[in-house]
Amino acid sequence: MVVHSFYYSLALTRLSASAALAAECITGYYTMTLTLLNIVQQLIYKAPSSILTVPANNKFHQVKEEVMLRPVRFVLSEIWVEHLGWMYTQLGDRFAIGRRISAFLVEILKTLSPSSGLTDGPFAALNQYVADRLLFKATTSTINPLVSSIAVGESLFPTLSNACRQGDARSFAFLLESHLQLISLVLNYKQRSSISAEPCLLEQALCARVSGGANLLDTRSY
Repeated sequence: MVVHSFYYSLALTRLSASAALAAECITGYYTMTLTLLNIVQQLIYKAPSSILTVPANNKFHQVKEEVMLRPVRFVLSEIWVEHLGWMYTQLGDRFAIGRRISAFLVEILKTLSPSSGLTDGPFAALNQYVADRLLFKATTSTINPLVSSIAVGESLFPTLSNACRQGDARSFAFLLESHLQLISLVLNYKQRSSISAEPCLLEQALCARVSGGANLLDTRSY
């Protein structure tokens, strides 16, 4: 319980989390980062149970949403958009970081999505924040982790297999599965939201096969 409270506080304290992250980027080992992501993930996964037990207009939901928004903002701004360029002692850590983030983003867009429109529902602000980062106000940096993984997938699997790195190959397969689910949800979200019929940035990048993550197997990264 004490350990859980410590990491939970770390997730909500941007300065402390940034310092821990900087230290791990130097060593190439991401034990604390992965633990932090696991706690954020569990926080998101447990949110639906509160929807069933507490009235939707209860003040509790507003407080809980803010508690979730803080670490999600930190993760997307400090980890998601940066992790492809970090040094890794174990390549599998890179895939695990990306997968854990996309997994809880999937949970937000799928389970915590407002039932009708973007402005209702107990966790509408959290849902809107994620939709903004990946769709409505998306930038190259916010969609690059998704696009780069898809772009290098065809060549990466044979490379890992030929190098007898089956564990890394499995980790990459799980990453792709999670990323593809997130991409599907984002594009479905676009269809439901009555925004421009023009291709969004994510669609444009996928069609152009933009490969910002071509350095996934750069030997300097692990």
